[in-house]
Amino acid sequence: MMLRIPLNLGLLLLLCAGGATALAPAEATGAPCGGLWARCLESKCCATPELTCYEKDHRYAQCRPTGNCRPGFHHEDPVQTPWSCVVLTSPAPAPGPGPAPPPAAPAPPAPAPAPAPAPAPGPAPAPAPPPPPQQCVDKGQHCVDWAMAGECEKNAAYMHEFCMKSCNLCGNLFTNSEEGTAAAPAAAGDGSSNHAAGSSNAIDSSLRGGR
Repeated sequence: MMLRIPLNLGLLLLLCAGGATALAPAEATGAPCGGLWARCLESKCCATPELTCYEKDHRYAQCRPTGNCRPGFHHEDPVQTPWSCVVLTSPAPAPGPGPAPPPAAPAPPAPAPAPAPAPAPGPAPAPAPPPPPQQCVDKGQHCVDWAMAGECEKNAAYMHEFCMKSCNLCGNLFTNSEEGTAAAPAAAGDGSSNHAAGSSNAIDSSLRGGR
């Protein structure tokens, strides 16, 4: 009887240890992701994207703020063993950016420039000055005699250019009436006749006296 009790107790201890070992994988499989400072050796995940599961050693891992793990000893640890800070799992991905905003409406086209006003009309050009009045003169010293002899009609091309006054081509400068135009040659003819008659009388008188 004395020997059987220790054997039964040892067997019981072995059975309990084996049962605990057999149940460990099942618990690890269903372990939820832990929060800040929670153990994560079994789950190898953390509950929020801001946390990462860092390994201290092969027996302990902890969810710590991402980037907050320094390899070596930490004075605040109750068990002073160095941290390896091996990342057992990547942090949960951060939520992606929201949908892109719709494109902005195109700017309205710039208004067309107003047409330039038509230039104001400039002053009208001044009318050309009238040609200077033509001088109505006789350019030859015998124009009067030639006109009285009828050369204004016989030799019109020459007389109308060089004897305008004697040919009565000056309008009001010489005479304004047909009577004056006709009278001038007549008067000139009468003078010429009188001059010729006087010359004949003088010649006759000289001849009689000579006799």
